[in-house]
Amino acid sequence: MRRHRWATAATCSSTARDAWGLLSSFEVPLATAFGVDDNVTGGMQPLLEGGVPGASGQTHRSIEGAGHFIQEHQPAACVEAILDLLTATA
Repeated sequence: MRRHRWATAATCSSTARDAWGLLSSFEVPLATAFGVDDNVTGGMQPLLEGGVPGASGQTHRSIEGAGHFIQEHQPAACVEAILDLLTATA
């Protein structure tokens, strides 16, 4: 399988490479919302924004006061991000 320019050490398994291969042609609108203090997957935000075609032109958020579980740490901001995407793509 071809290794994508934005693949990192975290994407080295064959399953992850397959997923990134699919995401690299994913045209459906994709907006990201990560907690500023997300030390688990927060580093994936720029990879998704720059490597997924559907992320182009969408609003991406870094949510203050939230870690990995933004729906628990900042539920209102999480819901706002979801509703904004739905409104923008309706």
